[in-house]
Amino acid sequence: MARYKTERGYTLVPSTERAYIKRQIKKLGVEIQLKRKQAGYTQESLAEALNVSTVGVRHIERGVRAPSLQMLLRIIRKLNIDIILKSK
Repeated sequence: MARYKTERGYTLVPSTERAYIKRQIKKLGVEIQLKRKQAGYTQESLAEALNVSTVGVRHIERGVRAPSLQMLLRIIRKLNIDIILKSK
């Protein structure tokens, strides 16, 4: 089991699940980057619009860091993204 950092501390997650979570965070970052470019934002201009650092946007796009739910909702609104939920 591996420790996985959450907003409320750490939780234990099996290694296979942790790998799946990392892949999903990376995919999310790629999608955010694509939508940002389609909307005509640079990393700097999106960071300014969201009132966060450029490094923060870069880390989210590269999958280094997962956005908080609040940040994800701000990004979705700013980039006009429609969300479709689907199961595996």
